[in-house]
Amino acid sequence: MPARATGSHAYVRYLLPGILLMTVASGIAYTAFRLFPDKSNGIVERLQSMPIARSAVLWAHVPTALVADVISPAVVVAVALLMGFRSGAGVSAWLAVAGILILFTLALTWIAIIPGRRAPRTGPACSPIR
Repeated sequence: MPARATGSHAYVRYLLPGILLMTVASGIAYTAFRLFPDKSNGIVERLQSMPIARSAVLWAHVPTALVADVISPAVVVAVALLMGFRSGAGVSAWLAVAGILILFTLALTWIAIIPGRRAPRTGPACSPIR
């Protein structure tokens, strides 16, 4: 017997939307976390001294985060399907949800870049030369 009685519906139908949002949110937070060490250790400054666009570091982090943030919910949905999740939605509805999820993830990933970009520079690159 399940821990929570939900009538004739499987409990996974109630859990899946929340788990999908938590999956996306954790992926977005991890993007800022990945940028923080690059900024604080001086890697970003070293890359900006090269003849590349100043935004190249950000443009590298965002697409890689987007790929990871698209794969993670796909895995969650696959596991939910294995657990018995079934939906009456058609292919076009699923594509619409995927599109909204991708746009939501992309927008919040750019917002998550802000705290990672504002990291103070610390570490061995900041020690004074003696």
